[in-house]
Amino acid sequence: MIASRGWVEQLQWLSVIKKFTGFSPQEQKNAGEGATIIGRWHDTVGRKGVVIFEANSVTPVQRYL
Repeated sequence: MIASRGWVEQLQWLSVIKKFTGFSPQEQKNAGEGATIIGRWHDTVGRKGVVIFEANSVTPVQRYL
């Protein structure tokens, strides 16, 4: 299964930015057991971003998000 998350509600923007910028380089690459991050792309001015996962189920993806 490949899953993506591609939008952020305006009211959640600051908390999302704090979470993602607070990750170490190792944490940025590690989605946890059962999921692999294929890639992450950000447009901070447009307040958009996409992260694409490969996982056997949605559970590890939800844990990461």
